[in-house]
Amino acid sequence: MTELPHPWDAYASAQAQLSTRTAIGDRSWGLEAALNRLVVSMPSDPAPFATVQASAERRARYSRALIARNVAALNSEAPSATTQMEARSDLIFLGRHLSAPDMASLLAVGLGNSASTEAARQRVARARRRARMLLIK
Repeated sequence: MTELPHPWDAYASAQAQLSTRTAIGDRSWGLEAALNRLVVSMPSDPAPFATVQASAERRARYSRALIARNVAALNSEAPSATTQMEARSDLIFLGRHLSAPDMASLLAVGLGNSASTEAARQRVARARRRARMLLIK
């Protein structure tokens, strides 16, 4: 068999490693990223291949840990029916006692919209302060 040109011997080696794996994990994602780099850019130096593989493995581990941490936090913080009823009651109370613009800005921020301008941030801060004062009484 003839010798493969430089990048293709690394490609064949990585493909052989992938073909023996039985599970998808960090190493698999690293090998896939390195293979993609070889195909897309055809580096002349084999060192970037190892760097790309190690970086992709690290990113896969970090992503998996981040997902696990956030999913666990979401699952553990499920509000109870009592908490939901109290929140609904507070929203109704605030809707009756806050001005319409204050309530609209609080609801917008609560739904995930950002207060992008300085004036909007100040309006939201004032509305929050008023809401806290009303709910404490």
